[in-house]
Amino acid sequence: MLAIDTSGVGTYVAWLEKQPARIVAELCWTYREWAVAIHAEIAMLTPQWSGNLAANWAIDLNSPSTTAEDLGDETVSAVHGRGPYSRGMLPAVGYSLDRGLKFGMPSLSSDIYIHNPVTYAEEVETDTGTRPIRAINRIPRTETGKIAMVIHAYTKHSQNGQALLDELRSRSF
Repeated sequence: MLAIDTSGVGTYVAWLEKQPARIVAELCWTYREWAVAIHAEIAMLTPQWSGNLAANWAIDLNSPSTTAEDLGDETVSAVHGRGPYSRGMLPAVGYSLDRGLKFGMPSLSSDIYIHNPVTYAEEVETDTGTRPIRAINRIPRTETGKIAMVIHAYTKHSQNGQALLDELRSRSF
């Protein structure tokens, strides 16, 4: 006679039933970390770290925000603890990076928007303003010397997104 012990099957089935939720949670966490890393990279590529462009990189769930903060506005700069554009002001890019740190947890169906609501952000990126902007000692930049913020991140992550996923997997969370 052969007796088969099935006493652990119930425990195994209970564990197995929890795995899809765990996998989805891990994927959402990876999605969030990837978005936050891309947002930070774009903010760090801003050509001048002390102005409105650097301070206004947004990361939003499901719809983009439309309001930009003006660091020259006394009420805004008072919130951040320094006079408008004052000497010794902390790099404004830090405000953008803080937004990334506070970014919530997306679902797998969420749309994430990384953008800058400052009116001239696209002009800086595409070099279509009245004053040409060149990234003399800022990397990355295009072959013609133009600023490369969003386009750099887009190119890097659409062609080599696996590299960032591998980097994220190597981190201990």
